[in-house]
Amino acid sequence: MYEETDADSSVLLSELCSLASSKRVFAEDYVSDGVPFYRGKEITQKRNGEPISDPLFISHNHFASLKANYGIPVCGDILITAVGTIGNSYFVQDEEFYFKDGNIIWLKDFIEPSLNYYIYDYMQTPIFKRQLEGICIGSTQTALTIVALSNLKVKKPRTAELALYCKKSKALRSAIQTNNGEIERLTQVAKAMLASLSR
Repeated sequence: MYEETDADSSVLLSELCSLASSKRVFAEDYVSDGVPFYRGKEITQKRNGEPISDPLFISHNHFASLKANYGIPVCGDILITAVGTIGNSYFVQDEEFYFKDGNIIWLKDFIEPSLNYYIYDYMQTPIFKRQLEGICIGSTQTALTIVALSNLKVKKPRTAELALYCKKSKALRSAIQTNNGEIERLTQVAKAMLASLSR
């Protein structure tokens, strides 16, 4: 399904979903415990099914204000790293967190419910990685902008193809999340055991 095609058979990514960033959160807003706050590093760890190595948090009150006034990522949205290591994408699960502006681009409000699965899987392909190389800006530190990503061309599958693809992708994504959850639980158990042994 991810064959390279000429531009005439493709549409702009912005025609398939909305692209946005977050509202700015400052370092002084971090607290010792609360709602997780993710930068590009944490998004990459989440994408890889790894536990967060150096967690950051904002207060529940601050999170509630951001949620009420600007919205937050919901299950099925996609986040993609836009600075440093560019192009690492995360498929948001049923969870609450906030993320750093400028470092991450937020894909939401897909025009069809199944498109998020298709677009997320497309983002894992070499074709997409090559497209990113052509639209990133900067020489010393490259960056991916919302405008550039919005104008990226993506082939939109037919509705029948999309429905079948989504069914298969959902099953695979569910299995991956189950495995990642088990890995995270085992990691926490191992940490607790090591802590008790070192006393």
